[in-house]
Amino acid sequence: MGNSGVLTLDREDCCCSNDIDRQFCLELGPAVKLVQILPYHRLGAVKYERLQKKYALATLEPPSNEHMDNCKKLIESYGLKVQIH
Repeated sequence: MGNSGVLTLDREDCCCSNDIDRQFCLELGPAVKLVQILPYHRLGAVKYERLQKKYALATLEPPSNEHMDNCKKLIESYGLKVQIH
């Protein structure tokens, strides 16, 4: 099993767009065969409703396909293979 990391993104910004994230991606080198990115989704919201609990991410919108494609292209530009799930 490989290690996994979490990248967060702002609606106006793409993941890995700052210098720290870029440097991190560049240093991964051949140790990483594939970067898988999973856009936020609301599948967990129903569970919170059933438990009658407040869902803290209720106002968060899933990213558009275009936004995810831009993130994919950016990470690929660092020499990494990327897959969107």
